[in-house]
Amino acid sequence: MLAALMRVVTYSGLAVAIAYLLVLEATVLQGFDRFAELGFVELTQAAFLTISVVVCLWQVRFVPERSALAACLAMVFAILLVRENDQIFELWLVHGFWKWPALLIFIGLLTYFMRHRHEVLAQLNSLVPTLAFGVLLAGFSTLVFARIFGSSQLWEVVMGGAYLRVVKQAAEEGTEVFALGLLMAGCMEMALAGRRLGRA
Repeated sequence: MLAALMRVVTYSGLAVAIAYLLVLEATVLQGFDRFAELGFVELTQAAFLTISVVVCLWQVRFVPERSALAACLAMVFAILLVRENDQIFELWLVHGFWKWPALLIFIGLLTYFMRHRHEVLAQLNSLVPTLAFGVLLAGFSTLVFARIFGSSQLWEVVMGGAYLRVVKQAAEEGTEVFALGLLMAGCMEMALAGRRLGRA
C-alpha cells in the first residue's frame, strides 16, 4: 500500500511540476521566443532524455537480466536526445548535422539488436507484465500523440485567421515534455524492477 501511495504522489508531482514549468515559460519569457530551443521546456526535455540514457546505461552495467534491452533503449533515447538538440548543433555546424550522429547511433542500435535479438526479445517479454512496461508504453504513445497534436496543419485549422505559432508550440512541447517525463519514470521503474530481479 505504501509503494502505491508513493507512486501516486510521485507521478502526480511530476505532472504538476511539468504543468507549472509550462506556466513558468509562458510568463517569465514574455517578449522572448517562448517554447524554443533554449527555453525551460526544451532544456527539461534534454534533461529527461539524458537521465533516461544514464539510467539505462546503469542497467547495462549492473542489471544483467535487463542489460540487452536497456542497451537498446539507451540508444533510442540517445537518438531522441540528438534530435532534440538539433538547433544547438546547427549553431556551430551545418544545417541538418544532427542527422549524422543520429544515423550512427541508429546503425549501432540495429547492429546490436540483430546480434542480441533473442536476449532483447526475451527481456522485453519478461518486462511486459510489469509497471515499467506500462509507463514506458504510455510515454512512447504520448510522444507519438505529441507529434500529431502539435502539427501546424491542425492548429491553423483550429485558430483560423487568428493562428499563433506560440500556441501550437506550447501544445506540442508541453505534451512532448510530459511524454519524456513518463519515459524517464519508466526507465527508473525498469531499474527498480531489475534490482529486485537481481536480489531474487
